[in-house]
Amino acid sequence: MSQIILFCSIVIFSCIITNKFSSKLGIPTLVFFMFFGILFGCDGLLKISFDDFDLTSKLCSIGLLFIIFYGGFCTKKSDNKIATTQAITKNEINLCETIIDKDHDWLNKKINEIGCSCNFLIALIKRNEDYFVPNSDSEILLNDALIFYEA
Repeated sequence: MSQIILFCSIVIFSCIITNKFSSKLGIPTLVFFMFFGILFGCDGLLKISFDDFDLTSKLCSIGLLFIIFYGGFCTKKSDNKIATTQAITKNEINLCETIIDKDHDWLNKKINEIGCSCNFLIALIKRNEDYFVPNSDSEILLNDALIFYEA
């Protein structure tokens, strides 16, 4: 048991160190994590076998929780707005969702009053727990979730 704890602590420590290096080198941290996966895998140097499907699934789920947790707390709200706008304008995605907060430019405006030159369609609005297909006279309210479709 102590070997497992030591191994996990070494992996976490090495992830923290590579995160510092990746920001200085301009290389995404994911590249280093993929390298660790190859290094620790059954064909890598450490030859850790993942024959137990249940254990592997649990480890992957825990890893995914760390990734989601890290991504959620390191993303600024302003960056999210920029990324959403860029994704829509560059046509890199087909669907996108954004939440209208109190500082959003579209708050309390009708869809026909938005005046955005972007090439998208608001396919759905989620208000409270209800979904509806908006029309041009639908008003965008606080905490509405807008689901965009690339036009």
